[in-house]
Amino acid sequence: MADPISQFRSALVVRGIIPPVDLITDGTIHRCDAEGKGGKGDASYLLHLDGIPAGGFQNWRDGLSWENFRADISRTLTSTEEYAHRVKMATIRKERETEKIRRETEAREKAKKIWSASSLGQHPYLALKGISSHGSLVYKESLVIPLMDNTGTIHSLQFISQDGKEKKFLSGSRTHGCYFLIGEPEEMLCFAEGFATAASIHDATGYAVAVTFNAGNLLEAARELRRKYVTQRLLFCADDDYLGKNNPGITKATEASREVGGIVIKPDFGRDRPKGMTDFNDLSAYLGDNIVRNQIVTTANQEAVKLLATVSLADLTTAILPPTRFVIEPLLPRGHITLLGAHGGAGKSVLALIMAAHVTCGQKLADLSITCGRALYISLEDNADLIRWRLRKIVETYELPIESVIHNLTVCDGTGGDGALAIEQNTFGTTRLVPTVLMEEIRITAAGYDLIIVDNASDAFQGNESDRKQVRMFVRLMLGKIAQDNDAAVLLLAHIDKAAARYGAAGNSYLGSVAWHNSTRSRLALLERNGIIELSQEKLNLGKKSAPIEFSWNEVGILIPAINMTSTANTQTTDALLMQEDDAIVLAAISNALKVGIDVSTSRSGAVTTYTILEQDLSVRFRTKVGKDRFWLAINRLERVGIIHREAYRTPSRHQRERWSCTSLA
Repeated sequence: MADPISQFRSALVVRGIIPPVDLITDGTIHRCDAEGKGGKGDASYLLHLDGIPAGGFQNWRDGLSWENFRADISRTLTSTEEYAHRVKMATIRKERETEKIRRETEAREKAKKIWSASSLGQHPYLALKGISSHGSLVYKESLVIPLMDNTGTIHSLQFISQDGKEKKFLSGSRTHGCYFLIGEPEEMLCFAEGFATAASIHDATGYAVAVTFNAGNLLEAARELRRKYVTQRLLFCADDDYLGKNNPGITKATEASREVGGIVIKPDFGRDRPKGMTDFNDLSAYLGDNIVRNQIVTTANQEAVKLLATVSLADLTTAILPPTRFVIEPLLPRGHITLLGAHGGAGKSVLALIMAAHVTCGQKLADLSITCGRALYISLEDNADLIRWRLRKIVETYELPIESVIHNLTVCDGTGGDGALAIEQNTFGTTRLVPTVLMEEIRITAAGYDLIIVDNASDAFQGNESDRKQVRMFVRLMLGKIAQDNDAAVLLLAHIDKAAARYGAAGNSYLGSVAWHNSTRSRLALLERNGIIELSQEKLNLGKKSAPIEFSWNEVGILIPAINMTSTANTQTTDALLMQEDDAIVLAAISNALKVGIDVSTSRSGAVTTYTILEQDLSVRFRTKVGKDRFWLAINRLERVGIIHREAYRTPSRHQRERWSCTSLA
C-alpha cells in the first residue's frame, strides 16, 4: 500500500494537476500548476496528515468541481476516527468555499478590466461562422463574450481564437448559471450552447437567444433565466451530438426543459447529413437561414409546452406519502421556506437564534424534537456585536454545549450594505425582480447547512410587497431553491402589522400580498396576547400544526418557554397545582390591596410596578428572579381568564393612569 503522500500525488496527476515538489501538508489551501499551456497557478490543493490523511484538489481549467481525497489506510475507520474525519472535512469545505469566493471575486475584477479595454471590430471567427458581432468585442487577437447573471454582473469572459479551435474562460471564474443574451425576450426565449449557434438562431428567427457556453450549463442558466422571464416560452435549440456518447447536447437540453418547462428542438440535416454537423450554425451554413427559421418557428408553434404531467393511478392501493422531515418538528420542514413574523421588538431575532443554537446540539426546545445539524444565521439587520452577545446569553440561559454551538453555527453579518437579496429592475419598461450578488453569495455559502435563517424579509426583499408574482418568485424560486438544493429548512423573518400583533389578524399576520401566505408551507407568528408572548403555527401544509408555545423574557432579555399550563379534568399535575397556588396567592395580594384603597398599577417597568406594590404581601416563593417570572405568569393567567382586568382612572392631579381591578374582592 502506497504512503498517503504518494496516493495524493497520483490523484493529482489523474486530475491533470502537476504535483509540487514539496507538498505542504498544513491543512490549508495552496495554489499549484495545472497541466497544459497557461496552466500556471490554475490548480489548488489541500492536504493534512494528522489523524486520517485527507484533503482535496481542484483543476480550474477542466471545469470540474472540487474533488475530496482520503488516504486508503487498508482498514475500516473507528467511530471516533470517522467523526474526527467528518469534522476535519467540514473545516476543509469551509476553507474551500472561502477560496472559491476569493478566486471568483478576482476573476470578476479582471473580467471588468479586460471588457473595458476591449473594443468593437471585425474578427476572423465572425466571418468564418457567417455571423454578426451581436455585442461581442475584440481583445487583442480574441473575440470576447461576457458571462453574466440576472443582475448584469460580468463574472467571466470567453475568449475565442481566430480559427475557433481554442475557447477558454478566465481562470477561477464563475461560469455556472451565467449566460450571454442576444436580443431582448418577448414571447420566446431560445437557448443555445455556443455563441455562433445562438447568433445564427437570432439572425434567422428574430428570437432572443441565451448563450450557455456548454451543455453542462444549460440547466443552471435556464434556472437563472426562468426566474427573470417567468411568462416566456423556452426553446432549447440543442446541439445534436449524434457521434458522442449518450448525445450530451440532446440529453442536457431535455433535462433542462423538463425542469423549467420548455421544448427541445434539434437541427434536421436530412438524409444526406454531412459528417460532423451538429448545431444550428452548421444547418445555416449548409441549408441557409430560411431552413433554420422554418424548423424552429414551425416546431415552436406545433409543440405545446407541457407543464402538466399525467399521474399514474395504477398502484393507488399501495400509494404512500413520503414522510416529511423536519429540522425542528413540526415548525421547520426540510426543503421548504418557513415564515416567522412579529412586530419590531417582539423577539423574533432572539427566538431565531435560540432555534439555531438548539439545532447545533440537537437539544430539545419546549419539548420540540430537534435534529442535530449545522445552522447558518444571516443577519441583515443586527450587527455582529449584538448577535454575539445574544448568543452568549442564550448558551448560558439554556446551558447549551458551547463547543457544539461554535462548531456548527455560522453567523454572517450583512449589515455593511443595504442587505438586498432581490431588487426590482426595469428593462425597456418591464419591471421584474432579479437576485443580487449578495443572494448568489448566500446561495454558495448555504451549501451543507441544515437550517438557514435570513433576518429579515424587509431588508432582503426590495421589490413590491404587494406584487404576488414578485413575492412568489422571491420565496419559491430564489430562497426556495436554496432550501431544495441543500435539503435544508429556511427560516425567513418578517415584520408584521402592530394591529395584527395585538389582535392576531385571524391567523394572517403578514404585510403585503397574500402571496407571502400562499408561497410558504409553514408559517409562524410571535405575538403578544394578553401579556403573554406566544409562538403560534398559523399554517402547516405538511402535517399537524404545533400547539401554541408560550414564552416569557428572563432577566437578561432572552425568551424562555413558560411553564406548561395544560391540565386535564381528571389529572392535576404537580406543575398545574403549583400554578393554581401561585394564582391564588397573587389574587389574594391584589384583593387585599384594593380592599384598603391601594391602586395597583398595571405597569411592568419603572419605579412603580404591579410587583413592587404587592411585593411585601407576597410569599417568599416570589422573591427570587425565577419567582418574579412566576409572579408575572400568574398575572397573565388571571387576566386571560377574566379574574382581573385593566381599568383606566385619573389621579387627583388629573393624570390618566391604569390599574388592576378584580371581578370579586371576596
